[in-house]
Amino acid sequence: MPPEGQRGPVSTSNKGWRSWWSQAVGLAADDRAWALVFYLGIVALLHYVDLGRGHLLNLLWRGLPPALTRHSMERVLLVFPVIYAGFVFGTRGGLFVLLAAAIIMLPRALLISAHPVDATLETAMAIVVSALALWMIEGREKQSLELEQARAWETAYRTLFETVSEAIVLLDMEGKVLAANQAFARLTGYANQELVSMNLLNLFPGEDKIELWEARAEDEEPRGARLVTKNGRERTVELVASLINPPGGPRRLQCIAQDVTEGC
Repeated sequence: MPPEGQRGPVSTSNKGWRSWWSQAVGLAADDRAWALVFYLGIVALLHYVDLGRGHLLNLLWRGLPPALTRHSMERVLLVFPVIYAGFVFGTRGGLFVLLAAAIIMLPRALLISAHPVDATLETAMAIVVSALALWMIEGREKQSLELEQARAWETAYRTLFETVSEAIVLLDMEGKVLAANQAFARLTGYANQELVSMNLLNLFPGEDKIELWEARAEDEEPRGARLVTKNGRERTVELVASLINPPGGPRRLQCIAQDVTEGC
């Protein structure tokens, strides 16, 4: 037992119920949720109440093609709140409204309709269309979230990349320079724009080039090499290579270079 005055650990199930309860309280204060409840209530009322042959709505339904009965159109109308809930409240909200719509549609299709097979098929199609719409909404939201995360990562990395004193160069997996900070440009004598159009291995003479590329990002240990600057001068550098995985993007190779030339 926990000491007096201290609470024991909260179980996962209790946390789950609290989460659901807090969400329910939030929805109860949301006018959009009440608009959905009102819409579902009206469509449910229309779906089950006999309006009479001369009612205005029945007269409107008569203008539809013979295959589209009044109740068929009402099933279509129940797809719209599912899609709306998916956009406004997310996939979980959309699934909840889809469940409510299915509860509204199925009793009539199975127990009341004069053509239960057709009505059940129409209900099933409405549920499938709603589920597909929610799946597409979820995919779009996931894509947007990944794009937002990638932009945030790029912004944070770019800020660090440009402000640190170490010489850093970012490569693709073939060794092509994607970006280099000012410290790396000063080390090599090349402008940033010139470096971006180059393969990093071209800055190293034969044997060093082969050894560096074969050992890339294997253990992230410093490796010595000779680097040839733009003016043809050789400098001794220590390189530390590491793999990075940007959110939603291909893998990159980051190299940090330190000039260890004697007398520099």
